[in-house]
Amino acid sequence: MTKIVVTRSLCTSIPVQKIKKIADEADVSASHVETRFAGKGKWLNDFEIAGSPGRVDAFFSRIEDLRPE
Repeated sequence: MTKIVVTRSLCTSIPVQKIKKIADEADVSASHVETRFAGKGKWLNDFEIAGSPGRVDAFFSRIEDLRPE
């Protein structure tokens, strides 16, 4: 049986621990790539998210719910 894995990148100001927790709940892998300073006291975290297509989509839906409008 072939397993399909999708990888997407994510750049967010959401803390690393919160992303890792949501990734565990969504059953996807979240690899923290780097943290960089974006200016004016804001830090951005870059991640690589990997998992089955439906689970990765569900993870990104959860992240969108967290972002302020």
